[in-house]
Amino acid sequence: MKKQIGSAAIIAAVVVLCPGPVLPETESIDAKEILERTADREFQDMELSIHMVRVNKKGRERPMDLVVKSRKTVEVTKAYAEFTAPIEVEGMKSLTWDYTDPEKPTDQWFMLSGMDYMKCRGKACQNMEERFGFSSQSFAFDVEDAEHELVGTENIDGAPCYKIESRAKDQDKYETARVTVWVDKEKFVLRKIEAFDKNDKPMHTSTFTEFKELGDHWWETKGEMTSHQSGKKMRFEIKEAKIDSGIPDQVFAKPKKFKIKEDDSP
Repeated sequence: MKKQIGSAAIIAAVVVLCPGPVLPETESIDAKEILERTADREFQDMELSIHMVRVNKKGRERPMDLVVKSRKTVEVTKAYAEFTAPIEVEGMKSLTWDYTDPEKPTDQWFMLSGMDYMKCRGKACQNMEERFGFSSQSFAFDVEDAEHELVGTENIDGAPCYKIESRAKDQDKYETARVTVWVDKEKFVLRKIEAFDKNDKPMHTSTFTEFKELGDHWWETKGEMTSHQSGKKMRFEIKEAKIDSGIPDQVFAKPKKFKIKEDDSP
């Protein structure tokens, strides 16, 4: 599994890692260690009920509800998401197989209401993710692909936080070239994310305001994400969460019937 900077909220629900070391409380702590500890989510399977509100640049709100289920093994992490409300998006689904082997590309399938599954490639995946409410490529890049610096400490909503700046080693590989994150010193959750492109223009700002302890880790359960490029916002709240409940294997089975989508058109 790829360790991603900014893998919080809905993305964190499906991006999971093995547990990391307990870190000493010292300002000389390594920035990469902090990020890895923050990203660690230890469980075998998880089910989340999420309420989302998408807000367009004119301020029009569109509430939606979805269920996200995930399971991890040594070789692959599988994630399934399905919208349950409102009626116009009910039945939209996505399925992702993200492999531990970094040389093996992620498999992604999407199903719009009343249509067959589509397996996407390239930019088509980002287009489909955005139709589902977010694009993982816009929020994160792999920890190993970046240089990290602990630039200081700041309080966010009264909570002492590590402030870390990360820059992609290859500025052309990701949409996000630089990320600044604020990590809660006590809970090791993300309190705030600011993402920038290779021209240092703001892309996204995310803030997280509520948290819940699940298993051995705290999780971000409520927050808001703002796109500075599109003017759109997305608020989310995790209403219910369960871990290690024994989700059936068939939930994550590869679709037997699907089409291939390779461009970025709707």
